[in-house]
Amino acid sequence: MSTNMLQASERITKSQANYAKIPLTALVERIVQEEDRDALNELHENRNLFRFKDSKPLLMIDFLVKLKQQPASRKWCNNSQMVLEKAFDLALAKFLNIPQNNNFPGGKAETIGPDCRYYYKAFSNHASSVIESKKLIDELDIEFMAAKMLQNLVFRHFYLSCLECRRREQKLIRRIIYKSNDQILYLWIPSQMTSKMFKKWFNQNITNGCGQQDIQELIDSSLFSGKTITLQSLDSIAKQDTEASVFSTLIKEQITTDGLARTIADEKADNIDYLRPAIKSLGKAVLKELILRIFTSLAESTNDYQSILSDFGLSKATFSRFAGTRWTNNNSSQKQPSIPDLWKNTAQILTHHPDFTEAVKEAGLWKNVCLAAGNIN
Repeated sequence: MSTNMLQASERITKSQANYAKIPLTALVERIVQEEDRDALNELHENRNLFRFKDSKPLLMIDFLVKLKQQPASRKWCNNSQMVLEKAFDLALAKFLNIPQNNNFPGGKAETIGPDCRYYYKAFSNHASSVIESKKLIDELDIEFMAAKMLQNLVFRHFYLSCLECRRREQKLIRRIIYKSNDQILYLWIPSQMTSKMFKKWFNQNITNGCGQQDIQELIDSSLFSGKTITLQSLDSIAKQDTEASVFSTLIKEQITTDGLARTIADEKADNIDYLRPAIKSLGKAVLKELILRIFTSLAESTNDYQSILSDFGLSKATFSRFAGTRWTNNNSSQKQPSIPDLWKNTAQILTHHPDFTEAVKEAGLWKNVCLAAGNIN
């Protein structure tokens, strides 16, 4: 081995030895403040800080593997192995990934993935607060407390990752870019929540100085109570009590204020990027006009769909897939008919409305919906 290679090897060994002596809280500070990848490697490769039940001390990745293997995790992921694998990858990325060419904390989160510095910063702030409040001085006490706190944080975010990946799979969420003062936020919100509703909720619940992760966790805990249903379920759900929630109140308030048609039109316009190409090409303003026209036609029982096709330049097939009022199951092997996109979305919105049967009847939709779903009594 050459002299230069020996010197380089000695420098690496010395560097590793130096990092091994750094307390956990200081190691995390280096990751957060200095983007220190050597400190990050030390944490993941050499610090056996975690325990799972009665296991021996584990590295973080081994702890996450144990969490993935526990029966409860499959339930959190809706018994889907694919969702569970995605949740594992997401949880690991939250504590391992430092995006390239990203000026913390304002990078483009929608393309670069999680930034571990957000999570370590939350850990660091909480650890400092606990050390100060408990007046901890002994280094071993601080190290033990910090290790336990980090394990709790990793466990929590593994659980949240399971919920997030499950929601993505169920198509219950959408990503938005929201500007608050001078802060650009990249957030996941319920797919059926309109921009107007989210702005109202944000102004009522978020105070200045809240970070993106804090806001996302509040959204996760406050707003995600919905589920995807089919129109076949509407009649039976109408006979059940609907769970009260912040989201339910917001939807009920908007339907009361703006009407069902306007609420649905706003929601579809907000989610226009997820629609079929022919509908997406209309643009937000025209799409809103189309939806209001459809609801008006149904409410007035005019069934003047030919003029709608002509006025909006839509083919019969495109309109049928988006808002047809008659559809059948052409595939006898399938139990569920192919329900048009607009009515699927209407069903999702209405699951959050305690009095949704009355709203549908007032809008003139109940008979059409129940006939299509085969649920008229």
